[in-house]
Amino acid sequence: MPKRDWRPLLAAALALAAFLPALRNDWATNWDDGIYLLSNLAWRGFGTAELRWMWTAFFSGHYHPLTWMSYALDYSVWGLRPFGFHLTNLLLHAANAGLFFFVARRLLAAGGAGAAAPAGAFWAAVFFAVHPLRTESVAWAAERRDLLSGLFLLLSLLAYLRRCAGEGRPRLWLAASLLAYALSLLSKAIGVSLPAVLLLLDWYPLRRPLRRVWLEKLPYAALAVAAALVGLAAQYSGRSLWGWHQHGLAQRLAQGAYSAAFYLAKTVWPANLSPLYELRVPFDPAQPRFLLAAAAAILATWLAWRLRRSRPWWLATWLCYLATLTPVCGVLAQYGPQLVADRYSYLACLGPAVLLGAAAARSRARWAAALAAGLAVLSWRQTGYWRDADALWNRVLAVAPDSAIAHNNLGVLLSRRGELEGARRHFTRALELNGACIEARRALAAGSRDPRLRREIEINPICRNAALNLAANQAARGELAGAISVLREIVATEPGNAKAAANLERALALRHRSPAPDQSGTRKQAALKPAPTR
Repeated sequence: MPKRDWRPLLAAALALAAFLPALRNDWATNWDDGIYLLSNLAWRGFGTAELRWMWTAFFSGHYHPLTWMSYALDYSVWGLRPFGFHLTNLLLHAANAGLFFFVARRLLAAGGAGAAAPAGAFWAAVFFAVHPLRTESVAWAAERRDLLSGLFLLLSLLAYLRRCAGEGRPRLWLAASLLAYALSLLSKAIGVSLPAVLLLLDWYPLRRPLRRVWLEKLPYAALAVAAALVGLAAQYSGRSLWGWHQHGLAQRLAQGAYSAAFYLAKTVWPANLSPLYELRVPFDPAQPRFLLAAAAAILATWLAWRLRRSRPWWLATWLCYLATLTPVCGVLAQYGPQLVADRYSYLACLGPAVLLGAAAARSRARWAAALAAGLAVLSWRQTGYWRDADALWNRVLAVAPDSAIAHNNLGVLLSRRGELEGARRHFTRALELNGACIEARRALAAGSRDPRLRREIEINPICRNAALNLAANQAARGELAGAISVLREIVATEPGNAKAAANLERALALRHRSPAPDQSGTRKQAALKPAPTR
């Protein structure tokens, strides 16, 4: 009886150990956890109404019914205790580490690694699993969709590789691969580029005749196109998709090149990782960092192409990396306030991990063990920055002190605790960092019809929320006249801003029935609703 390989279990155990502090973490209350899980009642249960909502809702710009079902399962066991949700994330990530071992072993064996394939697959799984770039996907409860989608995508890839190896009944393996791929897309549509990745793997390391494998990719492509269309519809419904008139071709190409360079650079040197890398508006694609990233991407592509015959693994890995990154790098679609995000590396960095694992298997494992230990320590520390919303936004400001979104959301936290002076400072700073928003809002409120000013308001979340939060803060301090002035400006600028209109109505009612100012010149505190920035 052959001995059972313990290495995938060890890789899974190391993944658990690296992110174990996540079990002590609370919710990231004003960074999707609050919107998705705490204030949303629709997903809590497996009744007919809940299941119908999970499978039909475009919530906050996303469609992922299987992820909702996993949350409902957690809720049935743990209620709203964050421990249970973080535990499920940890277990999913550990399962992905174990699955990736089997995928990497087959890829390395097909590439000629021979007896070194199991060792290389082990180190590939470890480097992937314990790297601090995985922290956002693992430690953030609302980002469960990365882990669940990755689980089914790895299962789909493993079934595909077994079919290509001629094991068992190939048609059954193909059906299993397609089913797992559909489940991955129903968890998150991040894997829409899998058909292109499979074609690249057919070229290398599987070395299958490409003229014979196109037709078998059509079912994968059909699933990918359907998921992409549903995903775009969800983004449009959530008003989180940036149009080409807001984010043009030059900006998209610059952002895509920067993304390609960013994740590889952070893989090599994972310093100054942050929960948010804010996309600044207006976006200038001619900045040196974007030009340098574009030059690096072009050079890497040229070198990989030149070495395609002597070292085909470089080209295969580079193209798989770019294909996996394409749906989230901002070239095809830009959504949300981020330029890049650590979570987008979850699938894209699988290929580079295979190369690094192969290098470790062909040399002494001592440096590999030291590297894995160092990465795990960094992941342990990075997980602590997701302890709660305070730690999260203070970490963002430690990396980027001029993050307007971080100032806004930290101000919301302080205002909820009654620390109004500190909240006012953060709200004011958020608006100072986006001075163009203030001028655009005032110009529109005065009757300007310049469409560029309207776009500035539409695509910048600080334009929509920081002024509203400052008004809420003024009302809480008793400064109703100032709050009403700001709210009237917002309503004149954005007639469809329901929260601003409701707060204005509430502030006017409070002014009519509030007592006269006290000796300090302010009235009693009035409560208006703040607006965190996602």
